[in-house]
Amino acid sequence: MSENAVQLRYPQWLRLLSAALIVLPIGAASAVWGEGQPIESWHNLLPWAVLGLWLGLTYQVFLIELYYDKNGVTYVSPLSGVVHVSWSEIVALMYVRGVDGYILEAQDGRRIWFNDKRSGIEDFARAIEQRLPRQARGGR
Repeated sequence: MSENAVQLRYPQWLRLLSAALIVLPIGAASAVWGEGQPIESWHNLLPWAVLGLWLGLTYQVFLIELYYDKNGVTYVSPLSGVVHVSWSEIVALMYVRGVDGYILEAQDGRRIWFNDKRSGIEDFARAIEQRLPRQARGGR
């Protein structure tokens, strides 16, 4: 990754919201477990489910980094490590409705996932349009 790489970050308001949402799993736990044993066993799952959702959002917002420069796109996460795909290696840009995001796919099957909630996405879209052939962008 070059020193001229542009980082696509989530906006500050979303980062603050994600951090503040820790009150949801704590509130769910106190509501379910605060007055003794829940009557229904599935009530025990509620705090864990809310905690899982919060952890997923927090992971996405704080721990996944996305960069691009003249050489390509770099995705960094604790689970995937560093994934760098040069512009010439990208064979497809796909929209995935279920996750409301996009995937850049390389010739060798490596994939970089991103959504359009990050700051700077308009410039990134222009870079994709300039560097990827029309066929890779779903054009004919």
